[in-house]
Amino acid sequence: MLQANTRAKLARQAAKREQDLFGEGLIAQRRVQEAQAALQEAEATLTQAKTALRLSGMSMAAIDKVAASGNPQDSLILTASQTGVVTEIKAKPGQRVDSATPLMHLAQTDTLWLEIQVPVAESASWAPGSKLKVQGRDITAQIMSSSAMVASGSQMVVMRALVQGKAGQVRPGELLTVELPAAATAGAWDLPLSAVA
Repeated sequence: MLQANTRAKLARQAAKREQDLFGEGLIAQRRVQEAQAALQEAEATLTQAKTALRLSGMSMAAIDKVAASGNPQDSLILTASQTGVVTEIKAKPGQRVDSATPLMHLAQTDTLWLEIQVPVAESASWAPGSKLKVQGRDITAQIMSSSAMVASGSQMVVMRALVQGKAGQVRPGELLTVELPAAATAGAWDLPLSAVA
């Protein structure tokens, strides 16, 4: 960005000088047009550099400060677009990263989803909208979708359920056991397990 800023300043000065010389009738108009084209190209490069810094998390005030002072900034404050909890830091101190490299992972803990592995033979028993309970916790969830793919190694289907309230009792990445309701079939009774001998 500093290099692009320097080139833009030089192009601005050259364009002004050429315009002044043309006004005095000392040079041809073609040189003024070439200087204007060079200025537009330099300003486009500067805008691209500023946009790249802004998209990487730098504020416009910090970008303008660096451009005005000519001194690069040795630190950067990253601001997430939404609130969340840092679950993993990917970058190491001193590591060079590209603009598309993730630096950390954030999780929004106010809305959590469960990924439930169900055998493919039983996956049709629970349609979206079915409610389930998490064992050992006072948490309920509602099945929202079922994967169209089957895991080839385990022959399991992943069902996604949205945790309803009390999402703070569950942590991202935690392994849980859920109780799925028994599928209703015609002519069947719902009996407690203690009644079966």
